Amino acid sequence: MPKALIFVIDPSSETRTMYADYLRHHGYDVAEAMDGPAGVALHAERRPDAVVTELSDQPSWKEAIRMLRWPEPGRETPIVACSSRIDPDWPFAPIWVDVDMALPKPAPPSAVLRAVQQVLARRSTDLCET
Repeated sequence: MPKALIFVIDPSSETRTMYADYLRHHGYDVAEAMDGPAGVALHAERRPDAVVTELSDQPSWKEAIRMLRWPEPGRETPIVACSSRIDPDWPFAPIWVDVDMALPKPAPPSAVLRAVQQVLARRSTDLCET
């Protein structure tokens, strides 16, 4: 069975490396990008099973999440957003953006792993029911 491919998108190389290394250690294939537009470009080459991304207030991030979320009809990509702003009054808060799960930053790698496992399990269940 092929390993699930996870995109890790974050402007901080330290954060990207930390999450990517932890996910690889736990058996996932990982591709990294430094921002939303780079993640969308990477998506043209490879299709992820899930995305772990920073959520910032730059409109390009929100648009990138939309493009990663619905790359083609009928294929929704699960997204875990990590943000230092989980405040619902913030217009770019994860509750206002189409993501499956939001984690407050700094999110430990173990929390990111659990979130990825949960969104992949949910996606697998959804695919079995259709």
